[in-house]
Amino acid sequence: MLKAIEIENFRGIKKAKIDNLKQITILIGKNGSGKSSILEAIYLVSSCASKVDNVRGVYKINYVVSRRGGRGTWASSHQVLWYLMDTSKVLLIKLHLKDKVNRFLVLHDKLPPTWLLINDGLLDLEKGEYLKSPDTVLSIKAPNELLSELADLKKLLKNIVFIDHTLLSEPKEIEKYAWARVAAKRLDKLIISTIREEFEPEAEGLTYIPMNDEYVLSLQTSRTTVRIDDLGDGVRIAILASLLLLATNPSLLLIEEPENHMHPAGLKSYVKFMFKLAKEKNFQIIASTHSLEFIIIAKEIAKQLGLKLSTIFIERSPEGMVETRNFNLKDTEILSKLGIDPRFLYIY
Repeated sequence: MLKAIEIENFRGIKKAKIDNLKQITILIGKNGSGKSSILEAIYLVSSCASKVDNVRGVYKINYVVSRRGGRGTWASSHQVLWYLMDTSKVLLIKLHLKDKVNRFLVLHDKLPPTWLLINDGLLDLEKGEYLKSPDTVLSIKAPNELLSELADLKKLLKNIVFIDHTLLSEPKEIEKYAWARVAAKRLDKLIISTIREEFEPEAEGLTYIPMNDEYVLSLQTSRTTVRIDDLGDGVRIAILASLLLLATNPSLLLIEEPENHMHPAGLKSYVKFMFKLAKEKNFQIIASTHSLEFIIIAKEIAKQLGLKLSTIFIERSPEGMVETRNFNLKDTEILSKLGIDPRFLYIY
């Protein structure tokens, strides 16, 4: 599992080190502190092992460039990923796994842009090819021994899943990727069980119904059948995110503001589903949040399931330097008893 991440010259971050990552890690901090950038940096690194996001059907580098404003591609706007848009700076991301630090360099003038630094050059994990230096034009096939040593790293990166608001607003893409994989093993029963808890007690199943010239994923209840598109935001998000988790079998789940559109009772069911799956499949979760309810619920469920959880407060200076404070479960409880909301620590 990922133990720590270091970032240099990415988006608004000049320098950051976020350590003490656990199986469940919650990033908190005010807007603009760098929480989303941390998730994006990990997602960008995953492109070294898998260029295309199979769920979204796009190149990951294009998605990272465009996801915040919906415009631009790597070719037209890649400079937005560099601190102060200065591509002369070294954009470096380090992932700490076990006792090894894996360093990834993002090059503004290369395709693909994301490379793993190795002793004698730069390696593209997906193709198994390397460059002897950033200035090299032609790549060379990497030795099989080296690729074998890096197989676990490649597997981890390939199976990183990033769930954000943009993806959850595209139910058609999620259905297309996930439904057949989930339905083939009747894993949809797990989703219905979760939905019954707090979202829709009369839920009975998921099915497709014809609508104009296409079929639409829909929720069956004891009285009617409702298109996913027409459900309340909370239940729709819970169904779509659950479909993704069951279909992708992630190694690491990056999730942005899972509390969005969720009533606390529904959020609890949703979080319990995620955390149970994380324990069963042994994957890691890094979530960013502005919700005290999510922190409290996550703490409670992690404790019930025996999962290690850390809450990390992120603060970024005007010069782009990120500082962090780590809080364990007891620390969070102490802050609560003192009447201090951990989201507002920057005030204190």
